[in-house]
Amino acid sequence: MLNSKIVFHRKCNGRNEDGKKVFEKAIDIQVVFCTYKENDKSILNKVNCTYIAGGHNQRCKASHPKVDKLGKGVLCPYAVDLPLENISG
Repeated sequence: MLNSKIVFHRKCNGRNEDGKKVFEKAIDIQVVFCTYKENDKSILNKVNCTYIAGGHNQRCKASHPKVDKLGKGVLCPYAVDLPLENISG
């Protein structure tokens, strides 16, 4: 059961392997952070974007939409891991 959810609406220009913008006009994306249990120490992150890819939805395919991955992959700047196991409170 979902405990809490925060949604951010952002504009993104996509990224290529050099970290440079791909789109001249930014596209709309949605970044969601949520927890599932009352005292859960993990925050889940999901990026709702046409160009998101990867097993953990961490890669940007804006510069290469017909290829799954270039090199080591282009990381999405909005896809983050938030390990909270050492946070008290």
